[in-house]
Amino acid sequence: MIPTAFHSPRVNFIQSDTGFSIELLGRIGMEYREGSKVMYIESEILMTEEPTVAIWKETLRAWKPPHEAEKVTEEKRMEILKNISAALKWRDAKVKLHSEAAGWVEGWIE
Repeated sequence: MIPTAFHSPRVNFIQSDTGFSIELLGRIGMEYREGSKVMYIESEILMTEEPTVAIWKETLRAWKPPHEAEKVTEEKRMEILKNISAALKWRDAKVKLHSEAAGWVEGWIE
């Protein structure tokens, strides 16, 4: 589901009207929330002219307890990345995605 609206109730926290949120944990790391499920994602806020967040795709692999047994498929991984990308685009931040297969790719995932 593509989000239609975002809001930011506090600094570094973006929530969508579709039920997910992201929280940037300082310069490195991000928490992605979907309902009661939480996932830690390796990321870094880059020191660039335009605000940019680097994300390591392979770190989207498991939910935190008590949902750690739920498998994160490639489809789900891409859905999460699209959600994060949409939230960061709303904040006028670029995304730089790293995957083992493709290396670094810059831009929003839509």
